[in-house]
Amino acid sequence: MSGCYESYAQDAKLTARYELLKKAVKAVDADFVGLADTFKWKETFSPSDLRRDFDYKNIFLIDMEDTRVESNIGVAVMTNLDVQGFNTTRAFNRNCIETKLNGLTVYTCYLDDISEDTRLFQIKSLLSQTAEPAIIHGDLNTFSKEDLLTVDRISPSFEEANPGLSAKLKPIIEDMRRCAVVDELTTCGFKDSAEKWMPTMPTKLFPATGVNEPFLRVDYIFHTAGVFVEDLTVPKGDLFDEVSDHFPLVAAVTAEDR
Repeated sequence: MSGCYESYAQDAKLTARYELLKKAVKAVDADFVGLADTFKWKETFSPSDLRRDFDYKNIFLIDMEDTRVESNIGVAVMTNLDVQGFNTTRAFNRNCIETKLNGLTVYTCYLDDISEDTRLFQIKSLLSQTAEPAIIHGDLNTFSKEDLLTVDRISPSFEEANPGLSAKLKPIIEDMRRCAVVDELTTCGFKDSAEKWMPTMPTKLFPATGVNEPFLRVDYIFHTAGVFVEDLTVPKGDLFDEVSDHFPLVAAVTAEDR
């Protein structure tokens, strides 16, 4: 959420959420961490700063370089796994991170938050460059068809409590309901690692009334055949409610025959 800065203004100050993020990452204790919306990180933190703050030996951070949004919004990867290479991959009009591990390539993404057509261009561009076996994960800003019934059931109460915000978000939500990005991924052989509905937003930080539980799933871990993603969870609670407007996804991953 805005890189833990108070806003997306270029003169915005880093907030206490950065310290909470350090605690949240430590609490999850993952071998591989992908972060979306790392606003101003590329210009503020060096890899050595992040190694010190998060205790990961391999750090790679980039700006998305999307002219539609602030150019210094980015994504980052932190891992203690042996990395064969980090690359910046251009997915249509913004960058994502390609991390080459032993027997697995991981693509860390933050797709467009306005247009499903733009997201579809981005994911098609990424898929044209994907090396298998692979994981594509991150904030994809779209829905899966399997989630629409739940979204439709919960949305009216949110709209009633937040009429102004709902009117602003409605065209964006309607576009997400096309589910084109998820359809493209599954058509190309990628599997959604969530076997049941696991919403990831909003947290209590989201500027809305009456938000007690997340009801939208926009964050995903997709994988190809030969990759096994198990024990998928969405950690919640006070710490994760206060660090971002999205909850994290955590899973166990293996990339070998068994």
